[in-house]
Amino acid sequence: MSKIILCTRKEASHPFIFLNTKVEINTYEELCFYIYNNTVLISKSSLSEKLFDWIRDELDMPELAAKLVALSNKATFAQDLLVEILNAGDYYTPDEIATYVEAWQKYRRLTSSQRKKLKADSYLGYRRYIKAASIYDEILDNQQDITDKVFLGNVYHNRGGSSQQHGCGRCKKLFHESV
Repeated sequence: MSKIILCTRKEASHPFIFLNTKVEINTYEELCFYIYNNTVLISKSSLSEKLFDWIRDELDMPELAAKLVALSNKATFAQDLLVEILNAGDYYTPDEIATYVEAWQKYRRLTSSQRKKLKADSYLGYRRYIKAASIYDEILDNQQDITDKVFLGNVYHNRGGSSQQHGCGRCKKLFHESV
């Protein structure tokens, strides 16, 4: 089942661009959708004054921008800022936001390699093949710490898929050495 959600807030005259994915955001609703579906790609460093200024000036949401600036000056997780953005409007219901928070809590309990793989998989979905490949390589460089062979096989598989897009034989060589 799906639904249509109308953009009820001001549309920006200049989009905000998430540089890591090259996605342009023009409305508050688009920002919420991007956050909800791309959390692993959003670091605290990407939640910067530039974004806060854009929210204040382009979306005409000065109260939210001020809250974000205040939160960012404290020792908070990126999730705290993202939840504040999601709560500022009515794009997601309280139950959907609670589900989002639960997913974040599960994410924090993952191993470093599992978190990296999710991030690389997300980059792969955006066709950011070189970025994805470099993260998969980080995982493979530390594969001696990974005991789950299925997980490792999935990393090799996705690394191979990313290398097909920019012609790299390292993954194939590593795979055959490990078998």
